[in-house]
Amino acid sequence: MEKSPLKRSAKKISEWYHGKFIPYKDDPSSPVRIMGGYVKRHWTSSAFHTLIGFLSSNWKFLITSLIALASIVLALLKHT
Repeated sequence: MEKSPLKRSAKKISEWYHGKFIPYKDDPSSPVRIMGGYVKRHWTSSAFHTLIGFLSSNWKFLITSLIALASIVLALLKHT
């Protein structure tokens, strides 16, 4: 049974957003095993994560700035 286009699109977006897990290289002849890895994201996904992080930590200042800017624009429009 084929998945719907919406489910396929959601899966692609999820894979893009979360990135791909890359395990650490391990020497097969060594008795020591290294567990873990890192997540490799596409550069656009990393930029999006950075933007979301900025917005989530500075949303109060952004809303205040937008309200102040809108007030200035309205005042200038009313004055002319």
